Amino acid sequence: MSSLRFPIASMCQFDIWRLIKRPHTTVDPYTLVAKYRLARGHVKRTRIAERRKVVSRRKKRESEVKTESDRAETALSFETALTDGDEHVSTEEYDFDVEDDAEHVSKLSHTQLLYLKGCKEMKVNPSSYTLKALNTDRVSMPHHSIGPLGTKALALALVGNSDVQTINLTDNDIGVKGAEYIAEIFQENNFVKELMLGENMLGAQGVQFIVDAIKKHDCIHKLDLSGNGLKEYDAEIIKPLIEDTTNLKHLLLAHNEFREHGGEIIADALLWNDTMESLDLSWNHLRLNGAVAIAEALQENSSLKKINLAWNGFYMDGCKALSRALEDNSTLLELDLTCNRINKDCLEKLIYGLRRNTTLKVLRLGLNPITPAGANIILSLLKEKKDSGITELDLTLVNIPLSDDSIDVLINKLDVDGDGEIDFGELIAAQMEHRRKMSFFYAAKEDEESLEDTEIGRVRLKLQRLMAKKLADNPEFKRQSRMLLEQMGLDVAVEFEKQKRDFDEIQTHLQEKAKKEMIEEADGSN
Repeated sequence: MSSLRFPIASMCQFDIWRLIKRPHTTVDPYTLVAKYRLARGHVKRTRIAERRKVVSRRKKRESEVKTESDRAETALSFETALTDGDEHVSTEEYDFDVEDDAEHVSKLSHTQLLYLKGCKEMKVNPSSYTLKALNTDRVSMPHHSIGPLGTKALALALVGNSDVQTINLTDNDIGVKGAEYIAEIFQENNFVKELMLGENMLGAQGVQFIVDAIKKHDCIHKLDLSGNGLKEYDAEIIKPLIEDTTNLKHLLLAHNEFREHGGEIIADALLWNDTMESLDLSWNHLRLNGAVAIAEALQENSSLKKINLAWNGFYMDGCKALSRALEDNSTLLELDLTCNRINKDCLEKLIYGLRRNTTLKVLRLGLNPITPAGANIILSLLKEKKDSGITELDLTLVNIPLSDDSIDVLINKLDVDGDGEIDFGELIAAQMEHRRKMSFFYAAKEDEESLEDTEIGRVRLKLQRLMAKKLADNPEFKRQSRMLLEQMGLDVAVEFEKQKRDFDEIQTHLQEKAKKEMIEEADGSN
């Protein structure tokens, strides 16, 4: 007789009476019960595994949406929010980040209702700061870490807004999805003029969303994409933004890594642009061919008034190309070359172009290895060139060489733990100590107290004495001082008279102090 098999794994509940009523089965009850329990355990494990898969799939769906169908759904949610935004939204349903602010929000605008609706859908807490800003012309909330979902809630509110003209979301970790939501705003809103999205980890994909939206609608006047991880060949994404827009006046691309090839791509785009007024390319590793290409583009570009090339590597080749550009360019007003490895030889090449330029007003050369001799060269040029337009020259921290003994004294002063090295903590401690001493000096000066009672005051008096002595006993020192004063455009006679007056005051002060001490000693002996 064939044995009777029944689907144990599919049974919802084991019925012991069914087993008793089946006398012809060849399987004993113990075996059946054991198989049932094993099957039940297998079913339980299977269900747990299935639930885990469902949860995993749900989390995956909640992550960045990259397919076209998801993008269509995003656009639909924006459209739905716009059509349903007039319905009443009670502020009691939300947890505000500032407890008392919810009590003051009694009348909400259409934009604010949309924002609250978006926060509810995204399951994020609405920001009272953002609610207030939505009724102004500027939504500025840098460093708030609102993330992609918070960005979507804000974007939902801004799609139909006609008041906000500036959006500043610097350092908010909005990512690629946040960039996509921001790009959706410009499908309906052409009132925003300034968009600041620096330090948001947008990457090439996120920047592409922004560039496509701005290029299509061309309504943005100022755009900040600094510090978003753009690499050398990502400059191809930026190129059409420069070439194909006419309303974009100010573009900030600092703290990326365009390097040589990226510099060449951006330079090629600048040749076709005649509307941009300022460009920030600082901290981009521009060097060699990239630096030369940017400089050559300035020779042809006729719209840029300000360019920031700080913290790159222009060095000799870049300075030669910039010199040629300055000869022909008559629109550039401000040039920032801070920390570009420009030494005295590089400066001499740059000066060739400066001699023929009459329009540049601001030149920044700080934090370059320019010696006092190099600084003297450019000061002499400004003195000789009567038609020079330069009104501001930055030579911050010109490299003034110290003797070995002076360096040893400085290290011993800063090296607190005596390990022969100056770490960051010791450097900061020295800076704080210097500020403390300067505050004492300024306080004494303001209260008209004796400056010799402060350490900075004593150093200053010593320097003044040394200067007066050098001027009196060293004709060569006096001649060099006179030359420097003339190059700085100062009246030599007036300055020397001032130094002499300071010296006389110091001498009088010292004599009075010595006389006072003698009187005190005499009184003490009596």
